[in-house]
Amino acid sequence: MIRPLAVLLISFSSLALAQEGPTVPCVDCEILDMSPYPESGLWYNPQQSGSGLNLEVQGGRLAGYYYGYDQDGDPEWRLFSGELLPSELPGVQWELSATLLRFSGGNCVGCDHVAPEYTETDSVKLEFSQRNALSIAIGEHAPQNFVPLTFGTRVKTFFPDYTEYRMPDFDEPAQFLVYTRVDTATETASTTQSNRGDVQKPKTTPAVPTLRATQFTVKRVDSEPGELRYRLTQRADPLIARVYDIVCSVEEGQSAPGCLLEFEERLYRISLGNFGATRFFGKAVDGGPEWVEGQRIAHD
Repeated sequence: MIRPLAVLLISFSSLALAQEGPTVPCVDCEILDMSPYPESGLWYNPQQSGSGLNLEVQGGRLAGYYYGYDQDGDPEWRLFSGELLPSELPGVQWELSATLLRFSGGNCVGCDHVAPEYTETDSVKLEFSQRNALSIAIGEHAPQNFVPLTFGTRVKTFFPDYTEYRMPDFDEPAQFLVYTRVDTATETASTTQSNRGDVQKPKTTPAVPTLRATQFTVKRVDSEPGELRYRLTQRADPLIARVYDIVCSVEEGQSAPGCLLEFEERLYRISLGNFGATRFFGKAVDGGPEWVEGQRIAHD
C-alpha cells in the first residue's frame, strides 16, 4: 500500500470560529480493505466562504496549501508536510499529523529571488474518511469538515435530509474510463497415466488479478422518488449497447444514502464520498478483492 507525503498551507484563525462543515455518510465502509487516495484540487468548507485548501496527489504523495486570514483579516498561509498513513481509527481511511510552518521574508513578484525563512507554529491533523471527505483540526481548535470545490460540473444536494454533500448532476453525458479489478481462476487440461490409458483431467490454477478498462458514457436519468440514478452506457456498435446503472438511495435497513452498481455480474458499493465529478470508486459488496473505479477522461 502506497503511503503518500502531504504538504499543506494553512491559516488557523478562520478555522477557530467556523461552522464544522458538511458530514458525508459512508454506508458499508467497513468492507473497504482498500481506499482511493484523496481527490486532487480545491477543497473547502461550504459553510465558510473565502478560505480553503488546494491539494495535489502525485505518485502516492500529496501536496497542497490552505489560503486564509490572520486575526486582523490579512491574508496568510502556512505550510506543513508529513506522511499520509492508512488509519486504524474507525471510519477513517487516511490520516496525517504534522507541525504547521509559517514562512516569511521571500521576494516579491518579479524581484530577485530571496529564500524565505520559516517558524514552527501549531499542530495539524488530517483525517480522510472517503476520497471526497476530510476532517481537519488545527491545534486545540475544533475540527472542520472539508469537501472538494467543484466548479466545472453542475452539482446538487440530492439527499438534503441526510447530508449537504453535493453529487454531480451529469444532466449532460460525461465520458468515463471504468476500471475493474477481478480475480479469475483458469482451468487447464492435464494428462495422467492409468492402467486404461491417458486421462485428461481439468486443473484449476490460482486466481490471478485482472485489470480491465472500458470507456462509458455516464448520465443522470429519471428515477423513482428518493432515488438518484446514473446510467453507464457503452455502445460497441450502433445496434448493441452495454448498460449499467449506479443507483443511490436510502436502502431498507440503512440510516443514510449510499450507491450500488451491478457491473458485469458483480455488485459494488459506492459510498457518497467516493463519488465525485471526476472519479468514483466502489468495492465488492461480498467483501471480495474486486473493485471498480471510474475516471473522467473528457469534459464536453
